Amino acid sequence: MMKDQNTMSRLRDLANTCDEAIQQLIQQLNKGQLDGSIALFTDIVAACYSMEASLRAMSAQYDISGMEEVIVALRGALSELTAAYEQQQLLLAQQLAVEEVQPAYREWKEKADMLLSSSL
Repeated sequence: MMKDQNTMSRLRDLANTCDEAIQQLIQQLNKGQLDGSIALFTDIVAACYSMEASLRAMSAQYDISGMEEVIVALRGALSELTAAYEQQQLLLAQQLAVEEVQPAYREWKEKADMLLSSSL
């Protein structure tokens, strides 16, 4: 049980850091730094994957079925933003980061917070 609590605590910390990173990404994109923000975006994608994997690993002990819809939405938003980066479309990347990725992530984070709070 202690290991689960440590995992949940680290997951919460990473979720908060990822939220801050998305805000920083938006700032960089608003400054026109598409190429300069690629490393940060890659880190965000890796963090989201890691958090999803952690939640799935805990699915034996906790019901994460309510997370599925927001996981799919976040994946879709990140995929769209990836395509904008690949096509070097700064304006589209700005729009997607603000209108798709950030809201999808915040909804994911809200659901994850509720799940983690109910599990403690």
